[in-house]
Amino acid sequence: MTNIQNQMIDNARSWIEDFWNNSEEVKEQSYGNDLKGEFISCFRRMIESGIHDDISEEERYKSCLKTAKHLAELNEDKRKRTDNVDPTTRDTILSQIQPHIEYVRKDLFGSKKVPFKSIKEAEDWLKRTNNKILEKESQDKNHLYMKRDDKFTVFPIYNNVTKETYSIYSDFDETLDKLIKHSEYIAAATGFPENEVPLYILAGLKPILYRYQVQTSIKGMPLVGCKTLKRSTITITINTSDLSLDELRSIYRENRMALHTLRTNKVTNKQQQILQLVQELGQPPEKRSKTGEKTGTNQYWNNALEIWNKRYPESSYKKGSSLMQAYGRAVEKIGVRY
Repeated sequence: MTNIQNQMIDNARSWIEDFWNNSEEVKEQSYGNDLKGEFISCFRRMIESGIHDDISEEERYKSCLKTAKHLAELNEDKRKRTDNVDPTTRDTILSQIQPHIEYVRKDLFGSKKVPFKSIKEAEDWLKRTNNKILEKESQDKNHLYMKRDDKFTVFPIYNNVTKETYSIYSDFDETLDKLIKHSEYIAAATGFPENEVPLYILAGLKPILYRYQVQTSIKGMPLVGCKTLKRSTITITINTSDLSLDELRSIYRENRMALHTLRTNKVTNKQQQILQLVQELGQPPEKRSKTGEKTGTNQYWNNALEIWNKRYPESSYKKGSSLMQAYGRAVEKIGVRY
């Protein structure tokens, strides 16, 4: 990332902190910590991809806040749903992987035993070690800043009892770095949330095994000479074998708002014909160029109207603008949004 982008992210962090501190309504919500994390993730994706380059910084913040609230609420709903938790399978997996957990503990602390007597002791050690790292590195602010924005450096720790989330910067401490790498490996092997594995290694706090996990993503991919396209994806990871097809459909319905697929009707034959016509004629011009000049929009759609009415007289339009609107609806339905 460029220095300018780093500064923009720093400004965004300050904005969301101010918003958080001054919003009693948000503070009362249990998804508060998720909100801040989702906001920064959304903002980072936005500036990296060039989405909304033409709007003000305040408008970017509001757009990211709206997305972050939705994703944070989804995350909180998943945590609250008891039907998505499988303690029996969780305990079975934990018993099966104990030899590996003991290996990890010995690698980190020289003993197979649980390193800390309580969760509080483990968290105090994590935070104390992390604070020493930050104090040591604070003399080199630019170095620390770049590290903080590296996606492999900042690692969130989640306590599923207190619901507290906090971040550690593992690159500066060998033990923390190894703890995180071990946690990521165990999570990949078992399906446990990777941010809950560290406290199990350190203090025996059992991670939650979710029967399924859902990850939604909205990305903008800039292409040369084209508008930035928004691509929405949803990834459903199934961790247990008893998830039914009906449940899978329900999961999709609950999460499709994040994909902007609330209307799921298929593209009609008529809409396919409109899309095909536009492909033949080439990409429609903008109503106005960046300098405010006219770009031949009316001429384009009047020409398209003439061809359309000759080709499909039974579905004729009276105005080019009507055909343009029909094209816009077809584009929206297939999910290519600008």
